[in-house]
Amino acid sequence: MGSTLELLGSVQGTGSSATLQFTGIPTDTQSFVLRGLVSESSSGAGILALRFNSDSGSRYAGRQYFYASSGGSMSSGAYNTVYTYLRLIDEIPGTSENVGYGRAQFESEIYSLPKQAESPGSPAAFTRWGTEYGDRLGWTAGAYAYTEAAPTATDVTTMEITLGSGGNFPTTTYMSLYKRPAS
Repeated sequence: MGSTLELLGSVQGTGSSATLQFTGIPTDTQSFVLRGLVSESSSGAGILALRFNSDSGSRYAGRQYFYASSGGSMSSGAYNTVYTYLRLIDEIPGTSENVGYGRAQFESEIYSLPKQAESPGSPAAFTRWGTEYGDRLGWTAGAYAYTEAAPTATDVTTMEITLGSGGNFPTTTYMSLYKRPAS
């Protein structure tokens, strides 16, 4: 595998939309890295979700583990379920956190995006994240699952990142998508 990443594009929140998109994803590679610093405009904590090709069907299988430190105590949680999106972050700080300056940082490895016939296995992601909301750290993993009727023989050419809280991405939200070079 190559040692450098190729920047494909960056997106920034506008304050008026809960969706950011990367389009025209090249089909000549299987591995991508999505990195970002996110916050949201509502007062509560929200989730960060990913959809492939804007597909909102219940075709995303996922599992999440998180650990929280609040007041010196630790807690953890996990789930395994099917959603209409792939959950990347469980709790993004809203405007009530840290006087509106709360942020979540994440890095997501996204792989197996070519057609199923060319690369067996569902397009999937593994994400590491940390947030100022309750000092949480987490790991999520999931797939656009062929076992849940995700379309086969279709290249992923669009990644849509959305908020699941009712808020919008403020201008302090910034994400970049990188292509990992072929070896």
